[in-house]
Amino acid sequence: MVAQALFAFYRLWHGTLHLRGAGRLLVWAAQYDRSLQAFRLAIPSIGEAAFDFRDGSTFYWVNYLLGDRLEEQGLNLVLRRFLKPGSTFWDVGANVGLISGLVLAGYPDVKIVSIEPNPLLAPRLKRLFAAHERVTVLQRALSDTDGENSFFVPQGASTVGTLQVDANGPGKIVQVRLSRGDSLLDEFPSLGPVMK
Repeated sequence: MVAQALFAFYRLWHGTLHLRGAGRLLVWAAQYDRSLQAFRLAIPSIGEAAFDFRDGSTFYWVNYLLGDRLEEQGLNLVLRRFLKPGSTFWDVGANVGLISGLVLAGYPDVKIVSIEPNPLLAPRLKRLFAAHERVTVLQRALSDTDGENSFFVPQGASTVGTLQVDANGPGKIVQVRLSRGDSLLDEFPSLGPVMK
């Protein structure tokens, strides 16, 4: 109940009044309120997802659902120009799946491959798109070599994970699988061809 009230306040403060600061309140409250660590939210045309407000990645979808469209407007123009029925779109570094979700909702004849190495985000993508046969989620890092590499996941900012493990600040280093694009096509022939 507290989580719903805090989210309603955020929706009013950020979504309606377009003021700053309410996100910090949600992040702080999520440290103590478990319901804000698995907050259920419906994403139209996609499904329902659980969001953890301790991690800044949550705000990508939440703010998009509240009407923030600044970052996606230019990308949508490019997608409209190049995505054709029957093509395959590879979302490399899919993060929270916002771009994959936009393609899923806006292009009914396009197959989507969401590639995300982060072990915090990839399982969320699999749950988010589980009901959609057109979306394949791969927990990999696209690279020029096949193998494994260390991956740094900053605490509270999983969307800025990096293969550069010399990153500073709190977080954790995990091993992720690397794959070349050609290797993925050999392993999963149904993924191709890639949009050109």
